[in-house]
Amino acid sequence: MKKIIYILFIMLAAASCTEKDSLIYDERPDERVQAVLDNYNTIIQGSTNGWLLALETGEKGGFNHWVNFTGDNTVEMLSDADAGTNIFGNTSSEVKQSSWRLKSVVSPILMFDTYSYIHMLADPNEDVNDGVKGKGYVTDFEFSLGNYNSTDNILELKGRFNGSKAKMIACSASEQEAIMEGGLKTMNQNFETVAGNIKYPVIQIGSDKIDLEISAREFGLKYIDADDAISTQSVAAYLDMKGLNEGSISNLVLFDTLEYNGQKVTGLVYENEKLYACIGGNNVEVVDNLKPAIPLRVGPGRDYDFMNVQAEKLTGSMVDPYLTNVYMMAKNTMYNKSSKRTMQYFTIQFIKDAKTGLERMELRIYYKNTAGSTYQAIWDFKYTKNEDGTITFTDRDQSSINTNSRAQEPHLRAIIDYFCKLEYDGYSTSSSSGTWAKNKARVTKITPRTFKIDWAENNTKGLSGSLGGFYPVDAEHMEAEGVCVGILSKK
Repeated sequence: MKKIIYILFIMLAAASCTEKDSLIYDERPDERVQAVLDNYNTIIQGSTNGWLLALETGEKGGFNHWVNFTGDNTVEMLSDADAGTNIFGNTSSEVKQSSWRLKSVVSPILMFDTYSYIHMLADPNEDVNDGVKGKGYVTDFEFSLGNYNSTDNILELKGRFNGSKAKMIACSASEQEAIMEGGLKTMNQNFETVAGNIKYPVIQIGSDKIDLEISAREFGLKYIDADDAISTQSVAAYLDMKGLNEGSISNLVLFDTLEYNGQKVTGLVYENEKLYACIGGNNVEVVDNLKPAIPLRVGPGRDYDFMNVQAEKLTGSMVDPYLTNVYMMAKNTMYNKSSKRTMQYFTIQFIKDAKTGLERMELRIYYKNTAGSTYQAIWDFKYTKNEDGTITFTDRDQSSINTNSRAQEPHLRAIIDYFCKLEYDGYSTSSSSGTWAKNKARVTKITPRTFKIDWAENNTKGLSGSLGGFYPVDAEHMEAEGVCVGILSKK
């Protein structure tokens, strides 16, 4: 009997809970879900001038789209994907239509369910977007709908597959008009021009100078970390609609906050013809440092070990007295001899011998004969590292496998002697066996030279590469021969 009463009590309690629930929710679960979808549908179609849809990608940064949703599940779309590339066609001026729908899958979902400009970014076929094979730009075209800020008319989204962040910001009538005239591409290009005019953008955070990497799609901080390695924090970004106004430049908004020594960086703003980084609620001016703030580290296995020195590529950066007294001196001397050989350029590489562990600098001078065939002359320089970070070239040898060096050394001495000068009591260009050994034996004096290797100012129009320079420590040498400047890379 007690068991029967207990069961009846449980049944009554359950009935009571059901009745209580019905008082809290006046609608069934499916009705509540539909109400949420209806609310999002009203929001999405409520912007009569469409939306700026800013979309994060995992490979190429942020992209802006204009999207306009209609009641028949058609969406009109433009994109700034054509800024800086021709692979996508005219995405900022040719309106494309596709379909969209709302669906509840655990949470409300916005689906672009037929092919669109957004799908082009996500397309796994690398021929479509030059992206990662099988992944495209690593982004999404189905999004979970999040918070809607009715004050700013901003709707938050998140990709279902790759977790791409996205925002929809309602457009005004004037913004829509500018977008329809190709404004998405124009504001991208205008921002890139402003950013590109700052060759080495740097901000000051505390006592540290931090290099910046800036584009209309990405933003990064570059610095030396606690492990003495170059560290880069990078994040996708998008341009706000400020740049749609004539004469204005967009601000850069980051999808994620970056942080350095406790200071949070949220984006860039353009004011009074200057860029400012938004750091901890304050605007810090982005300045052109003329060269990177990170110390230049050159040598085998370091950040850079290779330099290309070519006057034609370094106009404005390779300057006198080096240009005239060293580079052109060697070039003219080589051409003025009877064979009329033409020096093209030279390269410098720092190498560590795998067997001996010794480091050396290899100098290769490239030249052409009258028939247009290219040759190389090679020299190896021994050097020592000094406690103050400078290096001293103590001696040089011609490559044992390169007979061009022996024959061309007399005509290229301006460059070769720049690093370490050798004087002879006689010199032979003969191809007889052992000639270099005999020449080496006739060296009467070696003049070692010490250099500080550091960044050089890039004053060459259109050249984006980092430049390094050999700065002679000896004041007299620097005054007479100047600084050798070249384009740095990692071999």
